[in-house]
Amino acid sequence: MTRYCGARGVIRLLCCVGIALGLSFSRAVWAQGYQPPVDQAKLIRQVQEALIWTGHYEGLIDGQLGRHTRQAWASFQRSVGATDGGVPDANSVRTLFRIAQANKSRVGFDIVRDAYAQVIVGLPIKLAPVTQPTRRGTAYTSRDGSLKIDTLRFGHGERTLVQLYEQVQRGPIRTVMYAKPPRSGDFVLSGMDHEKHYYFRAVQAPDGIFAFSVAYAQHRDRELRPVVVAIASHFAPASLFRDRPNEHQARDASASPKSSDDQSTSKPWSPSSGTGFVVSDRGHVLTNAHVVDGCGTVNVVASGESNSPARKVAADGKNDLALLQLGSPHQGSVARFKATYRLGESVSAFGFPLSQLLATSGNFATGTITATAGLGDDFRMLQISTPVQPGNSGGPLLDASGNVVGVVVGKLNAIGVLRQTGDIAQNVNFAIKSSIAEEFLRTHGIEPERATATEAIQPADIAELAKKFTVRVVCSSPG
Repeated sequence: MTRYCGARGVIRLLCCVGIALGLSFSRAVWAQGYQPPVDQAKLIRQVQEALIWTGHYEGLIDGQLGRHTRQAWASFQRSVGATDGGVPDANSVRTLFRIAQANKSRVGFDIVRDAYAQVIVGLPIKLAPVTQPTRRGTAYTSRDGSLKIDTLRFGHGERTLVQLYEQVQRGPIRTVMYAKPPRSGDFVLSGMDHEKHYYFRAVQAPDGIFAFSVAYAQHRDRELRPVVVAIASHFAPASLFRDRPNEHQARDASASPKSSDDQSTSKPWSPSSGTGFVVSDRGHVLTNAHVVDGCGTVNVVASGESNSPARKVAADGKNDLALLQLGSPHQGSVARFKATYRLGESVSAFGFPLSQLLATSGNFATGTITATAGLGDDFRMLQISTPVQPGNSGGPLLDASGNVVGVVVGKLNAIGVLRQTGDIAQNVNFAIKSSIAEEFLRTHGIEPERATATEAIQPADIAELAKKFTVRVVCSSPG
């Protein structure tokens, strides 16, 4: 075994003490039907996250097979009565993932983009369903007040990481139990505040300091300690994701999402249309960037009304969003946004699909949120079963109260999947999460209207509500 310790890559990572454990993980995971990742580090990250949710690993997910990871695995095996001396077996790995997934689902843990603090963060949605924007970010709290999670943003030059560290030390934490000083671009402080546990982590980025804090009642320590560790491992400034390709993006273009208005570039130009919805009383309309890409003349048509010219204000090709503005203020209803959602939640879409064939008054379809991420775990997307056709792109995805939770963007390329798998994918459609859309609007000076309705209404009432602020977007001439 010693002769492998000078090798590169995965073998170096797993050399000496770690090699048997690492290879056993690969075989055990494969045996249970879990697709092993290309590199061993990714597999180890998956195991580390699972061990967090069983309560055995309290470090950050780093993909390193170090002492703490091995100890956590051995502790987990003892907890389930396994007797393999720390070497993974198929039954133990199956049990690990089953318990971890159950615990993760119980708290509704999901990775979201917080548009107020401009961070990517993992949150226990079921445990902290009450959200409230704050001066620096967002507060997520439990209904009984025993749990509070805050996201925070400090602008560039507002204060240094050391100054913030010293402020937190002097402030809420009375008894420090763990401290990682600000020596490598971040810091951690945790301890007790009277009868509450308190955790604070801050990360330095080029555009400021981004942080989160968790405070919870002492009697919930055993329940919430794994949640805090998971949040810490899934926290990062959103700006770190802007200038590099999404590492979760699917590599195979033939299986990538296909916009519901996809046009072959080999065909001659012809008028096309999509959907949009009004987001301000000044006449701003949100749609997909691909709907108006290459358009010289854009017109907006509300249900039962004539064409109104609109100008392009801004576009974000990466997130496929575009902002238009009508020539006069909007007198009717404006869409209201909600940033939270749940797996399995009922959603609906209103739009103008196949406008040359179907009703020009608009079409309404219902479905559910089938996944809280897109292809390759793309955190910007929701996967939905709501039917989507050419022309739906840019339309609102609505919850049971008529609030916008997403922007319809397209569907899975069924032909590409058929070529790859021999099977036709059904009802695999996508929407951009509302938090991404809200951040785009704020970037361009539009403060989105926040959701006020919480009671579920009948689908017919949702359709009537959506009809008042949804419009058809027509590309009338090439740019």
